[in-house]
Amino acid sequence: MSCFVSVIIPVFNAERYLKECLNSIISSHAFSDIEVLLIDDGSDDGSPEICDSFSNEHDNIRAFHVVNGGVSNARNIGIAQAKGEYITFCDADDYYLNDVLNLSVQVLKAHNPDMLFYDFIYEQSSESLKVNYGFDKNVCFKDNDRLFKYMLYHDNFNSSCNKFFKSSMIHIFGIDFKTGQKHGEDRDFVLKFLSVAETAYYLPEEGYFYRYVKSSAVNSSRTDYFDNIYYELNFKQSIGKKFNLPSELVKDISEKTAVRNAISGVFSASKSNFEAYMKSVKSLIKNQQLMDVIRANDDVVLYNFAHKKVLYYILKKQVIKCFVYIKVMELKEKLYRLIH
Repeated sequence: MSCFVSVIIPVFNAERYLKECLNSIISSHAFSDIEVLLIDDGSDDGSPEICDSFSNEHDNIRAFHVVNGGVSNARNIGIAQAKGEYITFCDADDYYLNDVLNLSVQVLKAHNPDMLFYDFIYEQSSESLKVNYGFDKNVCFKDNDRLFKYMLYHDNFNSSCNKFFKSSMIHIFGIDFKTGQKHGEDRDFVLKFLSVAETAYYLPEEGYFYRYVKSSAVNSSRTDYFDNIYYELNFKQSIGKKFNLPSELVKDISEKTAVRNAISGVFSASKSNFEAYMKSVKSLIKNQQLMDVIRANDDVVLYNFAHKKVLYYILKKQVIKCFVYIKVMELKEKLYRLIH
């Protein structure tokens, strides 16, 4: 079967939302130009049956059942099986809005860019927040270093799900998702693609709804989290050379971003149990290279007292005091909300 776009969906225990996700694709006016690759990653709920049911009903939906290997491995399997001229990715608990698939197909056929991206909405607590990019709208531009500079400052361009990638470039340059990496795999993929892409098109449409679903993976201790922050820092600096950006600019921005992410990681780790927190934050302190970057960029927390205090404890290696400080601060905030 020939198709224009391949939508790759890793599926792991997603029975609650999978039908909504698939129906948002089937309802698109461009569905006949689309193939859907469902990569069931060893689910043990009703997801495999849902995948097979939709595959049996639609010739352009294919289901693959593989041993659990993680989302990156599942996406790579999808890339190997994809037949479309363009590839995009979707998470099984998310869905498409405003028939962005049809709009994108029209743009891709008309302008043939290497990459297309569009706005999205994401769920945070009980709110739905919009991410709208400030690039030239409905224009196929060749200044891709602008996108890279944007990614140095912001995290909202990392996702592979609100983008279409020319499949021939993925295969020619061997671009894939790094398996075994639990942080930044989307950003790595996008950056690798941008490093070889020549054109990109911005479609100003809120076309994707990212649903935050808590899972055991999210809540578990991330002992590799801080190592991956340092890996990402080095990766961005190496990609910066390919874009011929000033090395000092890339170094300054990427290091300050790494410090902010590390501090945020300490706060996130404190939401786990004490044992998991200790294991995670101790891994930060053992990462001497990242600690050196933090020491050299402590000015990033100059105007945030809480972050400044956490940074002080981390640099002093006072991990328990840091945990107590964060918990006391959280308790004070709760009491303040009750009183007011």
